[in-house]
Amino acid sequence: MFKRKYRTVYSASLVVTALTLSSIAFAYSLNTARWASRTVNYYVNPINSDVSESAALAAVQVGARAWSDQSTANIELVYAGPTTVRANNFDNVNEVFFSPSSGSGGTLAVTYSVYDASGNLLDTDIEFFDGNRLFFTGDTGCSGGSYIEDVAAHEFGHALGLNHSSVADATMAPSIPTCLNTRRFLDADDIAGIQAKYPSPCDVDGNGVSVTDVQRLVNQAIGLASCTADINGDGACNVIDVQRVVNAALGQGCNTR
Repeated sequence: MFKRKYRTVYSASLVVTALTLSSIAFAYSLNTARWASRTVNYYVNPINSDVSESAALAAVQVGARAWSDQSTANIELVYAGPTTVRANNFDNVNEVFFSPSSGSGGTLAVTYSVYDASGNLLDTDIEFFDGNRLFFTGDTGCSGGSYIEDVAAHEFGHALGLNHSSVADATMAPSIPTCLNTRRFLDADDIAGIQAKYPSPCDVDGNGVSVTDVQRLVNQAIGLASCTADINGDGACNVIDVQRVVNAALGQGCNTR
């Protein structure tokens, strides 16, 4: 059994970045651990000292959904219900909680992950340090603190197996300025990273789901190429698989019939 811990750092100063051509280059980093199943359940203890429990729960879910809603990655985080846990422990249950502890060195939150010798993630817990940090929800009204949605999106990225990115505006950047509310929206670098980690079966050519994937699967379905993209697992490349890739290319999801 192996353990990994990530910390998200709070930046009190304003960070100003300029868009340049060099920022187009991908700088995401992936660790070796990954989830073996397409869906990953998580539980939330929303008790905290700053916002209502319902607001905290909704905000955590926004952060979790970012990775499946904004990419074609073959992975989805699914809210499975409440938990009373307020401490990190290895119990094969993925939990998000706000602890009364204080984060050192500007740390807002930390993700603890456990994985086996084969690199299969077994357990991941996310701890928000509520003892000395202010948390807000939504996208207005923040003062001297951080939005849960944005911190959660970052931490769930770690929970899925992403390391920090060197792209300054990426969700997976190692620090976040005070009251920033844009990290809940994945940067191109984040999308490239999660899709590389969990490639969609509809991405036949490995360059993102597009019309070229549709054409490649059509060629396979009519016998011009060997079948390598049996999307629905029925043992053949056929019109059903083509339809799924078309749906994915239209943004409706690879698993949409």
